[in-house]
Amino acid sequence: MNHKELLQQYTDLQAEIKDLEDRIRKLENQADKIVQDSVIGSDPHFPYTERSFHIEGYSDKKQRRLSRLKNF
Repeated sequence: MNHKELLQQYTDLQAEIKDLEDRIRKLENQADKIVQDSVIGSDPHFPYTERSFHIEGYSDKKQRRLSRLKNF
């Protein structure tokens, strides 16, 4: 590889690093999203009456994307 090709590769890598840093910064600045759902379960004791439960929590999708980008 000659010097010109090496310099071009270096420049391309710098641009890619800047792009990844920008994407990471944008993700870190996004608010965590609360996800909600309902599930069906039953009472733990006889007569085991079926009922619906409302559940909610934070999605880990943002953290998985950040981890993937940082380990790229």
